[in-house]
Amino acid sequence: MVHFVLSMTALLLTSTPPAGKTPVIPKDVEQSIRARVENGYAPSIVIGVIDESGSTVFAHGWSKREGGQPVDADTVYEIGSITKAFTGILLADMASKGEVGLDDPISKHLPDDIDTPTKDDKEITLKHLSNHTSGLPRLPDNMTPDDSDNPYASYKPEDLYEFLDGYAMQNAIGVKYDYSNLGAGLLGQILSRVAGETYEQLVWNRIAKPLGMTSTMGSTRVDAKPREAQGYTGAVEAGHWDIPTLAGAGDLVSSASDMLKFVAANLCMDNCVLKEAMTKSHEPTVHTSIPNTQVGLGWHIRDHEGRKLIWHNGGTGGFRSFVGFNPDKKFGVVVLTNTGSLGVDDIGFHTLEPEIALESRWDEPLPKVDQKTLDSYVGYYELQPGLVMNVQTVNGMLTVEPTGQQVFTLYPKSKTEFFLTEVEAAGGFVVDDNGKVTHLIWKQGGAEQKGARKDNYTPPPPKKEIEVKPEVLKQYVGKYELVPSVIFDVTVKDDQLFVQLTGQPSFPVFAESQDKFFYKVVQAAITFHIEDGKTTALTLHQGGMDQRAKRMTETGS
Repeated sequence: MVHFVLSMTALLLTSTPPAGKTPVIPKDVEQSIRARVENGYAPSIVIGVIDESGSTVFAHGWSKREGGQPVDADTVYEIGSITKAFTGILLADMASKGEVGLDDPISKHLPDDIDTPTKDDKEITLKHLSNHTSGLPRLPDNMTPDDSDNPYASYKPEDLYEFLDGYAMQNAIGVKYDYSNLGAGLLGQILSRVAGETYEQLVWNRIAKPLGMTSTMGSTRVDAKPREAQGYTGAVEAGHWDIPTLAGAGDLVSSASDMLKFVAANLCMDNCVLKEAMTKSHEPTVHTSIPNTQVGLGWHIRDHEGRKLIWHNGGTGGFRSFVGFNPDKKFGVVVLTNTGSLGVDDIGFHTLEPEIALESRWDEPLPKVDQKTLDSYVGYYELQPGLVMNVQTVNGMLTVEPTGQQVFTLYPKSKTEFFLTEVEAAGGFVVDDNGKVTHLIWKQGGAEQKGARKDNYTPPPPKKEIEVKPEVLKQYVGKYELVPSVIFDVTVKDDQLFVQLTGQPSFPVFAESQDKFFYKVVQAAITFHIEDGKTTALTLHQGGMDQRAKRMTETGS
């Protein structure tokens, strides 16, 4: 299936103590890592373990699926939300030095003209931001990505302040754990304002430089380019994420070597310069929705049969990561991979506590399907009017793109049957007696659809955008209910129409007529319905379906 894995070799790197004295990576973990890489689930996985005797790193795979370098302890990966642990330590450090207070209201450190949100006469504090009890949503509802592959890049500080100014809180403050990238990102922004430095500079000066973490930096990462892993979703290259405004939520990149130094400092092994701040960040503050888990400042603290495990994981478009340690055993682990399709939490937890099982289903050997056979499946298959499955090969693997959706990677169960990892779905190719591929049978959600191959199919051409007057756009502004609790929120900003569906970011839509608009991030469109001069409803056209949503509010201003 993936030809490059046949020549892969693992790299075993050990620290300076004599052989046999450093911690051992469990054999089943090494085997699992090899299997996941060689099955094509991940281009590479790197794991490092550390205790008081030293550290050991096991690295398997390549920085890119095609033309990459063998990965090692110094290969740089996006670490995503592990950044929140750094932000929590920064908060603890700045609080210990009197620069901020854990219980400072956010209004104290934001521009005076912002009407910061409150609830029941209670203000959000810096501590609330760090332990996810701020009551703020996971993401701000005014995020309108210019690039869906890099969704945070275009979000500016003024957008953040605009969101906060007068935001009507839906949840209580300081009561319930509710994970929020917005909260952690706002905390990073506040700490940067107080310090008079960018978030990257703050991390470098307060954490990375004192600990000798030369590969840990923000998304600018110019110096890391030669050692940087390419991220993937399955077989497809993923865009690198840049998170300038909400950097404290997930902007950092790092290497296994650097992250082991970070773990060592948290365990106060060799370098204890941040002992006070790190110890403070490990203290539980509130219970979470995760079983047997509390949260400190950035960190999660799991009680596993009376043993404390302090951990955080991370994920961006093309990467997954895990860091965790047992402070009583003085033992820690870091796991990094350059795929966004498969997590590594099970590897991390199993290495910390062997009773916590590995996800063995990813370790089952997959059949090899030759490139000629894969190429024979390439084409378009129509499951129903408006829903066509575009099957291609990418980096020696099979992919499928349903109309208006993202590209998914297909993994082989047999020569003709393939499955997805992201959802419970599978596709089988029908081959006639002459060896010609005639159909795709798609199984998902208990249903089965048979789609004929469309040999002469031509994808619809890109839609042409027309200009619509601002007064026309204005009449569409409002909320439209699809079903109870699922709402389309239509807004206008700078003469651009945006549509946000409950629980999703807000995306721009572009006019193809006076009343019909299309998305560029997915293949979907919206038609507004006007009766007696008033907008009464909208219809979402996607995947061969038309879904009507009734208007709930009058036209906005």
